[in-house]
Amino acid sequence: MQLVLTGFHAIEEAVKHAKDKTPAKDFCLYYGDTPGIRTKKILEQASQKKLASQKVSTSELDALVNHLPELLQNHRGLVLVYKENQALVNIETFLASVEDKPTVTVAILSQIIDPHNVGAIVRSADQFGLDAIIVGEHKSAGDYATIAKISSGASKFVPIIVVKNINRVAETLKEKNFWLYGADLTGEALPLVEFAERSCIILGSEATGIAKSLKDKVDIFVTIPTCGHVDSLNVSNAAAIVFYERFRKRPK
Repeated sequence: MQLVLTGFHAIEEAVKHAKDKTPAKDFCLYYGDTPGIRTKKILEQASQKKLASQKVSTSELDALVNHLPELLQNHRGLVLVYKENQALVNIETFLASVEDKPTVTVAILSQIIDPHNVGAIVRSADQFGLDAIIVGEHKSAGDYATIAKISSGASKFVPIIVVKNINRVAETLKEKNFWLYGADLTGEALPLVEFAERSCIILGSEATGIAKSLKDKVDIFVTIPTCGHVDSLNVSNAAAIVFYERFRKRPK
């Protein structure tokens, strides 16, 4: 799958993790007539890895991004066109890779369709040491270019695993000794929760919450004590708080 990416953080991370001498058809940086300091730095990093770059006009840069969401169209003189392999991560490979790891934390995103929220969640997942984010093939954000930009490149470090049947994956996680913790308005107060060594944090959309079929599989519901006047936190804010609490209580 070929993607167009903007945003200095996201592009810089993509360059760092690209294989040396990746063919131009799979990875190419396009830059404007008067590159700034940040763009020059990224181009230098690309040159050291023998990655392709091409100077183009501003109108050509605009044409590269005009099909993207408005947020991504502000290219600031640098655009990356590349082939994304992130979505090829599968749940079986991931579970095999962590089979002998003593502490594992994953998150399932249920019905969260806003890529801005997913990107922010991925960024928090990277900061607080999550091993993977699991999303359903249907009723999910799916816009991985936006996610990469919002997460400031964190999606390069936290695998986003796309699955066809999220309920079946939840069952598989339970078979692999994961405990499922559902973030909800009702449940045990987060400060009192003790997380299992293998933990899966399930987050639902602000509009509909966790899908009922998935909610039925949750072992423990957790709630974040608050004192505000609105109904609930934004899901990405809630995710950051729950991820931090898991990180704080992880085995040393």
